[in-house]
Amino acid sequence: MIKKSFLFNSIIIFCVGLPSQAWSYPYSEIYVFGDSLSDTGRFFEATGLPPAPYFEGRISNGKMWVEYLAEFLNLTYNPQTNFAWAGAMSGTTNSWSEKAPDAKLWGLQQQVDTYIKNTAAADPEGLYVVWAGSNDFMGDVTNPQETITVAVENIVTAVKNLHQHGAQHILVPNLGDLGKTPRSLALGSISGMLSGLTDNFNQALAKFLQPFNVMQADMPASLEMLADPETMIDPVSLNLTNFTEACLDIEAERVCDTPDNYFFWDNIHPTTQGHLAIALIFNSAVTEPQYIDTALFMPVVEIVNETGNELVLNAKLSLDPEDNRFALTAVRSVIQTKKNLSEFDNFSE
Repeated sequence: MIKKSFLFNSIIIFCVGLPSQAWSYPYSEIYVFGDSLSDTGRFFEATGLPPAPYFEGRISNGKMWVEYLAEFLNLTYNPQTNFAWAGAMSGTTNSWSEKAPDAKLWGLQQQVDTYIKNTAAADPEGLYVVWAGSNDFMGDVTNPQETITVAVENIVTAVKNLHQHGAQHILVPNLGDLGKTPRSLALGSISGMLSGLTDNFNQALAKFLQPFNVMQADMPASLEMLADPETMIDPVSLNLTNFTEACLDIEAERVCDTPDNYFFWDNIHPTTQGHLAIALIFNSAVTEPQYIDTALFMPVVEIVNETGNELVLNAKLSLDPEDNRFALTAVRSVIQTKKNLSEFDNFSE
């Protein structure tokens, strides 16, 4: 529920760079390279892990971000174009290799190399997502700066190879704050160190990605935005209220009563609602405003008023000022409403 609402005679919502004719990329498919945050079954097929109550080979309790994002982009999710492996590090190794020696487990580079080897060229209309690096910091990091440097170089190499293969639309999310997972918070002082590592890694990654003209998603800032009670999501209703604890207690074999309120499923991986939130973030990064019939679909808009700024994610706006189906109406480059903002989480077309 919206914890804070306002009622104005005419609230104005400014959309950054709202063009006279909005559009969106015509993505044909989503191609994914990464780790357990993206793997929807490859690791499970090779090892039989994780078991229930994990959901159908996913390291979560339901669908993952790529499945939700496919829906947002009006695509059918294709697991064959998801090359991510749980445990994948940014290079050629996998953090699970010693625990599962009989399984052939891939790192990020094998995923990208195999895709390139088996295709004549990249799909020019495909959306390519490269999201990795977390596992590089999960072990005993004796030289943090060297680990950051190697991980950034590996990810940039993957992006460079995809770009040279013909990929035109590449999204590279950075790392969420590794110091704010339930596992890290339980370790006390280690949490601050991991937050610092995350910040240094993200800054270095952004710097070295500059020559490639890729799309990026700032995960720490985006997740803070989602946790802010003044952020509204329309028409999807997210009820995430717990961003610090795990819903699943593996040792006690106990699942929390309200998993939809938890961002974390276990001590490092998101719930399916957490993945839905991530999909909303990625959708905002890869889509442009789009006209469909008499409606304008916008991934994110910013409300500017005398009390400050608020955000609405996944907004549907009517181009007809007399259309009462929508909470917002568009007039030239300004969007207006007379509805109470508390209605944003429950109104429908």
